[in-house]
Amino acid sequence: IILLPSTVDYQGGARIESAEDVYGTDIYTTPTGEHELIDGDFRRIGGYDNLTQAIQNRLQATQGQSAAFLSYGLPILLGEPMSLRMRGYVGAHVRDQLFSDPRIVDLRNLAILDAGDRVLLSVDVEPATGAPLTVVAPLPVAE
Repeated sequence: IILLPSTVDYQGGARIESAEDVYGTDIYTTPTGEHELIDGDFRRIGGYDNLTQAIQNRLQATQGQSAAFLSYGLPILLGEPMSLRMRGYVGAHVRDQLFSDPRIVDLRNLAILDAGDRVLLSVDVEPATGAPLTVVAPLPVAE
């Protein structure tokens, strides 16, 4: 099963019995964006790890790069200083992206960090079930 960004309840009202049911299953993506094959099939990722991967993918995607999902991902920041106004702008986009995933119920401690030649974000994510996780990710940059 591949979950696509959607506003539809992908559980369809079915009874949720496990973390796999809550977090789903997807194709595993390496940190460099590659897919792996195992016995001639795509390696899969499920449960809590799938949520972690989905968050990383969403925050590192450039908004508009997917023709099918134009609002998926974050906007690229070009030549703008990391002012308080810009941090608010980025923070609002991060919140919108993460809250569009029904598996996420709350966000805390959102920080936009100026790391010199790149901008990082850090956020504590509270999933629907399971332990909260802290995500640190670079913002997308123009290539």
